[in-house]
This record gives sequence, C-alpha cells and structure tokens, in this order.
Amino acid sequence: MVRASQALDAGCTTREYVDAKWSEELRRQSMDEVGMRDYALDDMGAKVVHGAAHTSATYTAPGAILSTDAKKKLGLGRDVGGPEDAINTGRSKGDCFAFNGQSGHLTIKLAAPVVPTAVTLEHLSKVFSEKGGDSAPKEFRVIGYETAESLEASQALAEDEAALEGHLLAQDSYDLDKQSPVQVFPVVGPPAPVAFVRLEVLSNHGNQDYTCVYRLRVHSE
Repeated sequence: MVRASQALDAGCTTREYVDAKWSEELRRQSMDEVGMRDYALDDMGAKVVHGAAHTSATYTAPGAILSTDAKKKLGLGRDVGGPEDAINTGRSKGDCFAFNGQSGHLTIKLAAPVVPTAVTLEHLSKVFSEKGGDSAPKEFRVIGYETAESLEASQALAEDEAALEGHLLAQDSYDLDKQSPVQVFPVVGPPAPVAFVRLEVLSNHGNQDYTCVYRLRVHSE
C-alpha cells in the first residue's frame, strides 16, 4: 500500500492534498482586498435566509406582470440582482441585491458561528453609478443572532425591539463621498458567537424606487 507521502514523492496528487489546496483557495478568496476573512461569503458556505420576515423582496419594476422573485421561481430569468448577489464576489454593475423602496433587510446564515470584529458594506463607486449612486444604502444597522430560535423570536417583536433578541453589531452610515466604495465598520464584539446576521437598511441616498446592496461581509479573527 502506498502512503500519501510516498504518492506525493512519486508525483501523484492525493485527495488530502487537493482538499488542503481548495481550502487554502477559499480562504484566499474570502479575504480579497479587505484582508479579512468573510464569513458571509456564499463560497464559504453562507446562505441567505429567505422569507418576507427575514429578507426583503427583490425589486420589481412598476408595471411588471410578474414580480422578479416569481419570475426567478418559474425559471424565467430576472431583470435585477437578488439577495444572493450580496454575498458573492461579483463586481460588475448590477451585481447587487436590489429591493423596493428606501429601506429593507437581508438576513444571512454565516458559514460558521463567529464573534464578529467588523462588517463591510459595499456599493458601486458613484463615479460609475447612475444618478450619482443614490440607490446606495445610507443609514443602516447589523444585528447578530446566536441561534435560529433567537432569530425567529425577534420577528414576533416590534421593529424597535427586535434587536433585544440579538446583538447590535454595528449602526452607522455608508458614505458615498469616501474614496473607497468598500467601507469597513468595526464591531463591538458580542459575548458569544453569532450564527446569523441581519442587515437593516434604514435609508438610502435619495432613490425613491429602490436600494442596492452590492456586498455585505462579516469578519472575525
């Protein structure tokens, strides 16, 4: 029987070697230009929590016969990005989660329970955005939940009380005038790891019809 070390010496590639290289590549991709691992990245195993109470409906243009989400379910394609676009590495114009109006929410099950140290919010640079980036989030907050039960319990509370079931990780404003469209916000760590995060966009930069979130990242040491 040939041992793994012998196989490598013989020029063969073992399953363990491939798995290790794949894990290394995922770690590299998850850190990208921010330099911190992203536990809200779909390639790392993060998932969007669907349902109106957790994640806002995708934007549907006025006059459309079917909603964007309904078209997606029927396999008819979509005109704008959905919530999964906010947790992947797509960087092209339109690769974002667009939802109706000036406020909305996005809930993510993280790749693993972590004690967050920072969150990153990203929009397309206003230089390349229509109307100067007015669809970018402005005031926002991020809440972390330790378990699925605490996440569900928060939905039974009034909006201003929902954070009591979780941990307020960040409450800040996305600044369109900053040089970088990738903006990092420090977190006062919760006393325990969180498995879910909820981004609540409270306002945008003036677009009355829709808001776009290009990417949300959740970092931990």
